[in-house]
Amino acid sequence: LQKKGYEVIGLTGWLIKGSGRCCDNGMVDAAKVCKQIGVNHISKDLRVFFKQEIVDPFINSYSIGSTPIPCITCNTTIKWGSLMDYAFSELGCSHIATGHYAKLTETCHGMSVLRSKDQRKDQTFMLWGLTQDVLSKTVFPLGDLTKDEVRKIAKEGGLVVADKEESQDICFVSDKEG
Repeated sequence: LQKKGYEVIGLTGWLIKGSGRCCDNGMVDAAKVCKQIGVNHISKDLRVFFKQEIVDPFINSYSIGSTPIPCITCNTTIKWGSLMDYAFSELGCSHIATGHYAKLTETCHGMSVLRSKDQRKDQTFMLWGLTQDVLSKTVFPLGDLTKDEVRKIAKEGGLVVADKEESQDICFVSDKEG
């Protein structure tokens, strides 16, 4: 995004606290990467909101035998909800960008979400709840790249997360003690 001329701010939602939790580790990693590339990093404390809107409903749904998908709710409520509102109202941003593997195109009917170049990492199914207004203010810089290409760019840039293990689990459920 910097190479394309965007003014970039790093913004991370602090969603949960605990040793080894991906949200804590991810926030620290985001701050490190921002420092490496000369970008200001801001963290927004959303722990109470996240528990109320994502964790508690997940537990309630699971306890009655449903199969909840908290990541979709988190996308619409947290990432493209609270964080986007904060970015626009408090930081003066005009767009948000995420690391989701997806693409956008404008059609005569509005914005359409398209599958990413990397079919193995495609995340369009996680974005079904996003509105046209939200999509018009979103950038998906990884949509035309594969995961291997992203890793190569990160390694060439010497980023601390270049070899970071992938997480595909629910972020607030861990089999690690801590």
